[in-house]
Amino acid sequence: RAVNPGGYLLIVGLEPYESVLDGKTRKEDAALLDIEAVGNAAALLAGRSTYRELPEEWVVRQIRLHPEVQIIATKQFPVDLHVQKFAKTQLGFAEREVKHIASKPLREAFKERISELRELAGKFGKHE
Repeated sequence: RAVNPGGYLLIVGLEPYESVLDGKTRKEDAALLDIEAVGNAAALLAGRSTYRELPEEWVVRQIRLHPEVQIIATKQFPVDLHVQKFAKTQLGFAEREVKHIASKPLREAFKERISELRELAGKFGKHE
């Protein structure tokens, strides 16, 4: 058991970026989504695991499948992303994963794309 009877379980997470960012009309959002995607793609091509944010709606639905668990409250907070910090973290992850891709031409293509995205992210400020 993860929780003793009568105990509490706190779940904290992020909504998937594609559900809170508008990559179709905002250049900054499109860059953030591209930055996240390059790391995930590199990890998958390297045969390594990646992580996934899960929508709150899905998490709540899964919890409600267990009648012995009661949801007391949920709360969402606005996304407050700083593009440079986000880019540094995500592109660092991508660079680490790229090293594990077997194909040298594919590795080189990813390195080039990571460099382009780093340059692009440098042009943006705090996400609003």
